[in-house]
Amino acid sequence: MRGGTAINIIARQCSIDWEFRPIPGFDAPSIRRRFDSFIAESILPRMRAVAPETDVVTVQDSASPPLVPEADSPAEALVRC
Repeated sequence: MRGGTAINIIARQCSIDWEFRPIPGFDAPSIRRRFDSFIAESILPRMRAVAPETDVVTVQDSASPPLVPEADSPAEALVRC
């Protein structure tokens, strides 16, 4: 979390970096949908009650599929050495 220039100054902007790594078979886009819903339904209304110009912008830097085990793969052979 980053924001502000000193602890006694209210920040004009704040940014929060977060990440997660899905396991095989998990619906990764569902996390983003749940996050966006939480922001829209719970966070923004309370923030806008104090400062109507408030907004939350989410930027996805990357998305990678989970690693899936492959029996007898070169990677597995390497770790078993």
